[in-house]
Amino acid sequence: MSTLAISGKYDFSFDFNPRTKGISNPARDTANAAASALAHFTKTIVNKDPREKLKEDLIAVLMECNQNNWNGYDSIPINPNALLRAWDYARNLPKEIPIPEVTPEPDGEMALEWYGKDGSVFSISFGESDTISYAGLFSDKTKTYGVERLDSENKKILEEFITRALSGKRSTTK
Repeated sequence: MSTLAISGKYDFSFDFNPRTKGISNPARDTANAAASALAHFTKTIVNKDPREKLKEDLIAVLMECNQNNWNGYDSIPINPNALLRAWDYARNLPKEIPIPEVTPEPDGEMALEWYGKDGSVFSISFGESDTISYAGLFSDKTKTYGVERLDSENKKILEEFITRALSGKRSTTK
């Protein structure tokens, strides 16, 4: 039997917390039905905030990747704390920064990715702790990457990298 607890935590509105890691088809169907029902329940009809779509994408990825080997290559389930940290970061970005793509990672982390029209990409991976990993490849063929504590100073630097990836222009950050 599969159960799914839904609670309001971390200002995320709803947080999925599977009680079991069922891998059977009925367990997966139950989890997907619950995610679909919650997405339907929380949808706004008029003037939907783009961040609502991001929230839906995060929940969908968590539900799809909530068991071992979800990708067929020995992956571990997405850590719900990674989802909460990714949501907390993304919902506080300036409105001029577009909503990122959500990507699950085989080590249980959740990545937010921004793609520029010129082939640039910038990715931030969130795990269980307040440390993030990031990587960027820009149109001028320069790269950046690192592991940092997510504090207010680093948030500003990350925003500059995101803007650089999206605009193709070099940032002033060194």
